[in-house]
Amino acid sequence: MAASEGGHSLHLTFGVQTATGAQLLSWLADDLRRHEVLREDLPVNATGAAQVIYLERLRNEVTTALEDPELIGRYAAMRDEPTSPACGRVSGHVHKPLCSCNRRQAPSQRHHPPRIPR
Repeated sequence: MAASEGGHSLHLTFGVQTATGAQLLSWLADDLRRHEVLREDLPVNATGAAQVIYLERLRNEVTTALEDPELIGRYAAMRDEPTSPACGRVSGHVHKPLCSCNRRQAPSQRHHPPRIPR
């Protein structure tokens, strides 16, 4: 707390929005929807062998994505790009990680109602 001695004063507060691995993985899951295996029905009633094949296909897509040396840079660029306030961003600055829109979708389809972080 600062006390002014009769003059004008200006107090600024700001915060730095960091990202977590959980946020990266959430974004990655949305980004990977472009691959067919992530859009397929989960084979819950399939044979054990069919489930193993499905999981191997899924693992290959996720592993390939995680091995990309540009992954964190792509996530950071997406996070910092200017979008509409519907995604919890104003002038390119993240205020709350409310929306994990897939940036590859058409603009009319990509904005979801804000999710309240837990």
